[in-house]
Amino acid sequence: MEDNTEIEAFADDTIIKIRAKTIKDLEERARNAIDILTKWSQLSKLTFNASKTKFVLFTKNTKYRKPEIYLNNHKLEICYEFKHLGVILDSKLNWNSHCQHLKAKVNQILNRLLVFAKNKYGINGKALGHIYK
Repeated sequence: MEDNTEIEAFADDTIIKIRAKTIKDLEERARNAIDILTKWSQLSKLTFNASKTKFVLFTKNTKYRKPEIYLNNHKLEICYEFKHLGVILDSKLNWNSHCQHLKAKVNQILNRLLVFAKNKYGINGKALGHIYK
């Protein structure tokens, strides 16, 4: 494996992390890493679903050519966020998507708690204020 290229596998997810200074260099390193994964998958009698495979580009540059990365002659789609081990990472690394996801989860839990508390014990305004805070 080349420097600045890592392959991570966890359960049924595989991630290739590549650091490159140019899009051309990124495409070359991605091609090499995908070749390694393809050979391994053939030996292991596994396949990767190219239509479900996507990539995210993390860059500070505002203008760039979108990389062309292929898996089994299928051009991979660029996306702007992904979830890895419960953390949502977006291409700008600003955590907005992850925070919105957590906010929605907390609201769901809060709503379930309020319904439970109201149905089982009754709830007064003061207790409701504590739960909300």
